[in-house]
Amino acid sequence: MNLIVSLGIFLPLCFSSVYTLQCRSYGRQVGECVDISRCPPFLAIILSEEKTKEDLQMLQKLTCLSASDPDKEPVVCCPLTEIVSKNYIPNPQAHFGNSATTRSPPTVSTARTFTRATKEPTSTETPRLTVYPSNPGQGHRVVPVPDKTKIEEAQVLYQKFQTLIPSLDSCSRNDGAGDRIVGGNDTLHGMYPWMARLGYKSLKTGRVEYYCGGVIINSRYILTAGHCTHGYDDSFALVHVRLGEHNTKQLQDCNENLQKCSTPEDIQVEKVITYPGYNTVNKHNDIALVRLARDINFNTLFIKPMCLPFYKEYGVSEPNLLELKAVVAGWGRTNWTRNEGSAVLQQVRLPIVPTQKCIADFRNRINITPKQLCAGGEAGKDSCGGDSGGPLMMDVEIGKNGIFPIKRSFQIGIVSFGPVKCGIGIPGVYTRVSEYLPWILKSLEP
Repeated sequence: MNLIVSLGIFLPLCFSSVYTLQCRSYGRQVGECVDISRCPPFLAIILSEEKTKEDLQMLQKLTCLSASDPDKEPVVCCPLTEIVSKNYIPNPQAHFGNSATTRSPPTVSTARTFTRATKEPTSTETPRLTVYPSNPGQGHRVVPVPDKTKIEEAQVLYQKFQTLIPSLDSCSRNDGAGDRIVGGNDTLHGMYPWMARLGYKSLKTGRVEYYCGGVIINSRYILTAGHCTHGYDDSFALVHVRLGEHNTKQLQDCNENLQKCSTPEDIQVEKVITYPGYNTVNKHNDIALVRLARDINFNTLFIKPMCLPFYKEYGVSEPNLLELKAVVAGWGRTNWTRNEGSAVLQQVRLPIVPTQKCIADFRNRINITPKQLCAGGEAGKDSCGGDSGGPLMMDVEIGKNGIFPIKRSFQIGIVSFGPVKCGIGIPGVYTRVSEYLPWILKSLEP
C-alpha cells in the first residue's frame, strides 16, 4: 500500500484545470475551488441587492486564483457540502430575499484562499550579497558589491551571521536519534528536533489549533511560510509556538533508543515578520519569521536549531540539488481524503524537480520563479495539506571522519503550496530559502 505522507500545503492554489484542488472556506470548512455558478451561497451574495461591505470582503478573500481569462466567471473556494453540478440552474430566491431558508455563509474571513489581484506587489528584497569574504565555490552566484554602502551592508550582514546564526557544530544536531532512513513513515522522537508547530487561538472559542509548521533557526526565531502569518484568518490569532513535539496525542514523548522522555514546550509569540513582497495570489515570496517572547532552551536533545543554507559562510561545498533527494517532515494528512493529520511526526524522501520541468507542470496555472523550488511528484509519495511552513531538508556533507562522511541537514525549502490530491504526478512547490538569506539576516535581532 502506498503511504502518502502529507506535510503541508495548507493553501493550495485553486486552478480551473483537470486537477481539482482543495482549500479552506468560511467556518474553516474544507472546500474546493469552483466556478461561482456552482456555489449557491456565494452566488446569492453576488445577486443580492442587500450585500454588505463585509460580504464583499469575505468573497474577495475566498476568491481562488483562476488560470483562465480574468473576464471569465470567478472561481471561489466553496464548501464541499455546498457545491452543485455544472448544470445547476441558480434560483436566487432560494438563498436570499424573502426566503426563510437563507444559506448565505457567515461573514468569516480565511487565509487559506487567495484574494484576486491584477498586479503583483513590487518586491523590496535586497539583491543577493556576498556576505562571506572568501572566494565562492563552483555554482555560487556572486552579485558585485559596487559601492561603499554595499560593502558596509555586507559587513553588517556577516556580523549578524557570526552572532545570530548557530555555528555548524551546533545546528541540525540530532544526537542519538538514529539515521534518517525515510520513505514515508513515522519518525523517531528527536529525529528532527528543529520542528515547530504554530498555535492559533480561536477568538471565538479560545481553543488553540495547530495549522502550520516551522523551523527553529536560532534561540528566538522560527522560519515559516508567509501565508501562515499574513492574512491567515481574522478569527484566529497566532499566539504561541510548540517545540519538541513528536506524538500530538501524548503528553510525554519517549525515545526508547535513548531511554529519555520529554514534554513539548510552548513559547509565546512576540512579533511576526512577513516578507514585504509576499503575494497572496501566486504565493511568490512565501516566507516569514516569528520572533518568540523569550529564548529557547537548547539544553535538551529534543529541541535544537536547524542549519540554513549558508554554505559559503560555513565553508561547505554547495550541493547539486538535482543529484540528491530531499526530505519533508510534518504532521500533515497521510491521505488526501482525510481532514485530520497524523498524530506522529512523519517524513518522506522526495526528488528535486528541475525548474524547467516544474514550470511546464504548472503551465497555464501559476508562474514558477527561480526563487521557488519544486520537489516530489512521485506516485504515492508527496506532500499534502497540513503543515504549511514546514521544512524541505537535504543532508549535505560538511567533512569527513576518516573515510566516513559527516553530514548535516540543511533547510533548502519552505512548504508553500501544491495539489491536495497527492501522488498524482504534480510536485509540491517550496520557497527557496537560499534566495532569502540576506533578508533573514537583516530581519534578525539579538
